[in-house]
Amino acid sequence: MAQFKDSEGKGWEISLPIGEVARIKKESAAAGREFNLYDHELAPKLIADHLLWFELLCHICSEQIESAGLTIAQFGKRLPAKLLLAARKTFMAEWADFFRESEQPELALYLGEVLDLWTEQTNMKQEHLASPEAKSALAKIRSQTRKTTSDLLKSGLGNSEELLAKTLGPIPSEKSANLPAAAPVTSGS
Repeated sequence: MAQFKDSEGKGWEISLPIGEVARIKKESAAAGREFNLYDHELAPKLIADHLLWFELLCHICSEQIESAGLTIAQFGKRLPAKLLLAARKTFMAEWADFFRESEQPELALYLGEVLDLWTEQTNMKQEHLASPEAKSALAKIRSQTRKTTSDLLKSGLGNSEELLAKTLGPIPSEKSANLPAAAPVTSGS
């Protein structure tokens, strides 16, 4: 059993005995997307897709969420990206332990490799983004984005002014001055 914390400091347990693995599979299938923890293709998908990971996490913690009196949305608000990713690392380690304990070391090794590769790629991305080449490319992207946004706003405002003029009709001119004057209001006595 492992634990992760949410933004309010509440601890959430991740425990994967075989009964829990079966419950997750059954309940998730009934909800429309089956999470089979024996599916070797699931680990890379959980790493690539944060929403898929959150969906699985909700199944894992469903009983705890309910006993805490929270909705899925409230639970999600307590897990900003950094904590959601920390929970995923906790899950991956617990998942690997499940396979080790059930004498399937090759699957535990596979999960470890997937997690190591993900960590390595994340570090490489961060290093790349800190490089002078990436900073230069980001500056160009930022400049182009500003220009494009400015052009769109200018064209959008121009179109808005034309539409406003058409909607309101002609601006009052001398012609409106030639309209007959309204009759004076007199009190009836």
